Amino acid sequence: MGVSKRRGKRLKFNSDDFYRKTNTFTLLFLVILILLLINFSKILAVVGENEIERSYVTGNVAGSLNITVTEDPNAETEDTNDTTSEVVAAATTDGEVLTSGGKLGFNPGRLELDMIYKGIVERELVVRNNANYDIELSFGTSLSDYIVVDPSNITIAIGESEIVTVRFMGKDLGVITGYLSASGSGLKSYVPIILNVGSINARGNLELSIPEEFKQINSGGDILISVDLSGFDGDVVEIIYFIKDSENNELIRTSQFMTIRDKSSFDKTLTMPPVRDGLYVVGVEVRYANNVLVDSEILVVGRYEPFTEKPAIVSNYGLSPVKFKIILLSIIIMIIILFAVYSKEIGNMRKVEENL
Repeated sequence: MGVSKRRGKRLKFNSDDFYRKTNTFTLLFLVILILLLINFSKILAVVGENEIERSYVTGNVAGSLNITVTEDPNAETEDTNDTTSEVVAAATTDGEVLTSGGKLGFNPGRLELDMIYKGIVERELVVRNNANYDIELSFGTSLSDYIVVDPSNITIAIGESEIVTVRFMGKDLGVITGYLSASGSGLKSYVPIILNVGSINARGNLELSIPEEFKQINSGGDILISVDLSGFDGDVVEIIYFIKDSENNELIRTSQFMTIRDKSSFDKTLTMPPVRDGLYVVGVEVRYANNVLVDSEILVVGRYEPFTEKPAIVSNYGLSPVKFKIILLSIIIMIIILFAVYSKEIGNMRKVEENL
């Protein structure tokens, strides 16, 4: 009889230990599941969209891609005194189509143009459907006063490409930054835009460059830029230095006056204010005798990769990542509640068995 009691106590201890270990393992499993779901939702948040909010980015080569405007040799040229003359620019065909978020591809991946004041430039933009379904896209822009897209709505079959014409109008002097957006069928992607608009009769040349070691800096760091001026004749000029984000907002602005005799080359140090990681635009304006010369360069702040990715629509479920996270969190809470109820019921059953 004494042996039976000891065995009974030993069985009771093993049963308690089993339930305790089972509950601990289940809780650890739920914690790991929660972490995996959160990480998975972060991955979903960057699928299909690379939005330019305060920085330029389309794919991981936006900072190094050089796009030049080449005039169509068949286009008729008008009197240079006509500031409303139209220049048709051929689309860049070198290199492969750049992708944004993997679902949409653009060629060129960034639209950077040198324009004259009140001039008009047209560029072709190739849009490719990399998704596994047909898509319908609508185009918009943050620079509605300067840009018109034709057509504004297109349908692209699987694996096919369509061409839209982007018409740029140099309504204001200076460096103008913004983006073109393409959205529809659960996708949304962006193409950065930089317009360098100068005076048609401006004399002289301006060239801005950033040394390689300063093309990528940390937030709040110093930037060294090189400025080359030529073709002047003892002119007193105002040189304006600034940094902009992709919504055409100036982050810093400073200026100085100089007398330029023929040519001049010098360096200038600018300090970047605290900003989020991304791609920014450093610009220089030279003003004299009611004329303006402009030039700009891309600057990387932080990591060199796609930046400022906003939550995109998850095409497989028709849900935004925020809603997707809410649903996942609700499911997790339900699982925890069910587990608690289950544990309580098991405990009640054990008490009943012990009483028996």
